[in-house]
Amino acid sequence: MNVKKIFGPPGSGKTTYLLNIVEQELERGISPVDIGYFAFTRKAATEAKERAIAKFPHLNGDKDFPWCRTLHSLAYKCLGINQKDMMSAENYQEFGQQAGISVNVSFGDESFVTQVDNPLLNEINIARIRGQDLRSYYNSTKMAYEWHHFEFIERSYRHYKHSKNLLDFTDLLEHLLLDPDRLPNLQTVIIDEAQDLSRLQWNIVNELVARSVTGYIAGDDDQAVYTWAGADVASFLSLPGEIKVLEQSYRVPATVHNLSYTVVNRIRS
Repeated sequence: MNVKKIFGPPGSGKTTYLLNIVEQELERGISPVDIGYFAFTRKAATEAKERAIAKFPHLNGDKDFPWCRTLHSLAYKCLGINQKDMMSAENYQEFGQQAGISVNVSFGDESFVTQVDNPLLNEINIARIRGQDLRSYYNSTKMAYEWHHFEFIERSYRHYKHSKNLLDFTDLLEHLLLDPDRLPNLQTVIIDEAQDLSRLQWNIVNELVARSVTGYIAGDDDQAVYTWAGADVASFLSLPGEIKVLEQSYRVPATVHNLSYTVVNRIRS
């Protein structure tokens, strides 16, 4: 297995670089269905697919690029999940009433996801995506909640989902990792926005790359701004592999670029 890490600042042509890799793989005779392009956000995955279709008009976007998606969408597809299997807005409201907490819901990044906002549920989810047990996570934070209340909400939430046979956003990745043989065996795996991936998502990435011949992991550690939400940039930095740096930005003006470096150069890691 050969792994290359691509570091690219804003406007450095990272997506173009990755699509050129796709083109090279196709020219080598690799089928597009054997190429996976996975991004942190649906927007990035969709942009990559649209640009791939524009670049390779003889190919069908949905049929020939089935593995151009987010990691959660990958899990959704591999597990054979339906919308009815997922926690809905009504389910979250019902759980909130039962647990005595206020739960705000909205549409998530993916069409099959209901996004929930509640301080306790948010903290519980961060513990999960970081791979920490609940007590250790609680002890490492300065929450304004008593442990017994925090633990009660987590236990009640698990019980509610189990009683309804429903999954939430994070369950998708957790369940897939329990049965990783459901993952596709791809020739080439491309990961974009790697600086934003959580520890849980990195576990999926490692499984994907282990099953592939070549892996390309792309991101920008200087844009790692989601550690508060569980992003694990350390896994990106420590991942062994050949390094390629895209040094030229075609979007950021020189004055802004130079100013940003006075900040970036203070980042020790």
